[in-house]
Amino acid sequence: MKKNNILSYIGIICISLVFEGCAPALLQKTANNNVPESYNNIQDTTNTAQVSWMKLFTDTNLIALIDTALQNNQELNITLQEIIIAENEVRARKGVSAFCKS
Repeated sequence: MKKNNILSYIGIICISLVFEGCAPALLQKTANNNVPESYNNIQDTTNTAQVSWMKLFTDTNLIALIDTALQNNQELNITLQEIIIAENEVRARKGVSAFCKS
């Protein structure tokens, strides 16, 4: 009986060692945090966030399409109306007439 228990323990240990040996080694990856000083060796300091989109694009058809899209954009129009409503509420709380632009 003891011999069977010892053989079963040895068998379990051998099987666990085999499965442990089959597991792939995990590689530790490190992030590359190096940032180049310039892109394509161009030292342009113009920030596109500061340039008006009308100056950025020169095609008149494209400018007309963008204007039309901005005027007919429902989400943008709804947001603008919500801003106007919020401004009027602030003016009302301050006691300023909604018709007076400050």
